[in-house]
Amino acid sequence: FHGSFLLNDSKSGFSRSLIHPIRHQQQNVKISSSSSFGQGLDVAMFAGSMFNVSIGNKKLGALSCDAFPGGPYDAGARQEMIYWQDITQDENYISPFYDKSDPKFLTFEPDPGGFNNIRMAMEVVLTMAVAMGRILVLPPDQKMYLLNKHGNDEGQESAQHQRAFGFQDFFPMQEMAHHIRGLKIISMEEFLETQGLKGKLRHVETGQVLYPPNNVVDYNSDNNGIETVLNPYLRSIGFGPSDWSSEQCMVAIPAQPGNDEMMTSLFSKMMAQPGTREGTEYVGMPTSVRGSTEERWRENNAARPNLCLYNKEMQSKHVLHFAGKKDLAAGRLLVHSYAFLFFQDWKTDLWMKRFVRDHVRYNNEIQCAAARIVQAIRQYVVQKEQL
Repeated sequence: FHGSFLLNDSKSGFSRSLIHPIRHQQQNVKISSSSSFGQGLDVAMFAGSMFNVSIGNKKLGALSCDAFPGGPYDAGARQEMIYWQDITQDENYISPFYDKSDPKFLTFEPDPGGFNNIRMAMEVVLTMAVAMGRILVLPPDQKMYLLNKHGNDEGQESAQHQRAFGFQDFFPMQEMAHHIRGLKIISMEEFLETQGLKGKLRHVETGQVLYPPNNVVDYNSDNNGIETVLNPYLRSIGFGPSDWSSEQCMVAIPAQPGNDEMMTSLFSKMMAQPGTREGTEYVGMPTSVRGSTEERWRENNAARPNLCLYNKEMQSKHVLHFAGKKDLAAGRLLVHSYAFLFFQDWKTDLWMKRFVRDHVRYNNEIQCAAARIVQAIRQYVVQKEQL
């Protein structure tokens, strides 16, 4: 999304996308906003890296590369990689479903596919955890498809080559939790110690207390144990929404607990209305981001026939678990969060998009490596043009 951002015309109610080509001359774009959460931030802003974009008193984030060999040490090369915003008031968001006196959890298994599928599914469960007011439990470090290749040209394993990975190796997970009041992230080991060993986890069908098998809590780098012991255990103590398929529904998040009947009635009304649901009628005429719940839902839901509502019953589950496998509950989460989660409250919808943009990014080490690559390509092109 470099060089483009989506904003809402508050007068006409017409959302439009402004696309600018990357250019070396900075442009200053100012978009007004009020100080309260959500108000005036009619923006899912994907700010171009060559643009200096401010939103009221907000500013682009920062990137430090000093700790990494090769930097880059040039400020312009670092600045070009930054697309995330530093919006202080966004850090105060807490889901209306969050209950400090009765903490609930969301566990998941990484997608078995390539890394972009792994990243996409993680983004979905992360945003669901925030939206539902649940503590996100990170899977233990494990092999990830195509990231456990041999470490040298001879095809032999290298002692220095990392073989097991966790999401914290790629994303600033704890930094996210530190900055966002409504997000808490813990390790699988902590989850099993504080919930499993203390008898707080029960079989989803029988209600029988289930302790971690053999009281083992540390599965880091134990791929066989993860597949044969841990994952089956998590599926037995965590409720898996069996009908939450991104091809059949959107996960509807009410603005507050108790809105179940309202959302169910509204969805039935939507489905009863005649006309196409393929979404073609919105091409060039998107719904305003401040549109009514029905207007926004109809556009985003398109032809998906089912209602997947985060209702009172779902909220009562101590643990929700997403297995991330084709033939298991909810299947693979091969969908972007903004195409799977629908929020009754438009301000929460925009907050979630900003949260993903501003916080669910690669960590500094990876961002700086990308900056070095871009800088090297530019230097190579300049040298070629001089010949």
